[in-house]
Amino acid sequence: MKLPPFGKELQTARKAGQLPDVWIMAGDHSWNRARARKPPRVLCLPPDAEFTEYDWRCVAGLHPTLVAWNWPPDRIDAFARHLVHAGARLVAALAAEHDGVRVVSCRPVFYKPTRARVAA
Repeated sequence: MKLPPFGKELQTARKAGQLPDVWIMAGDHSWNRARARKPPRVLCLPPDAEFTEYDWRCVAGLHPTLVAWNWPPDRIDAFARHLVHAGARLVAALAAEHDGVRVVSCRPVFYKPTRARVAA
């Protein structure tokens, strides 16, 4: 699988021992929003792509912030869970809605790995 856009820069930083705060831009205008930040602190899911098309293991051990513009809650949930499954330690998912001019609402939801309980 291929890395998400700007993933190569993140991998290079990780190999150099850096643990950057990473923002993942998804949804409406994700390219423009991603370009407003500098790699390796940003990844982008192109608007016409599915998150399952990319290898997100580059966020393993990190605490990425997922910003998803005008996505339904179930799609945000699936992507955030996918990032946790790829090794993210904590995902802050921001479900943002805008009317084309300004942000109308923004709901944060946090995702982290769960530990299975072992019966005594």
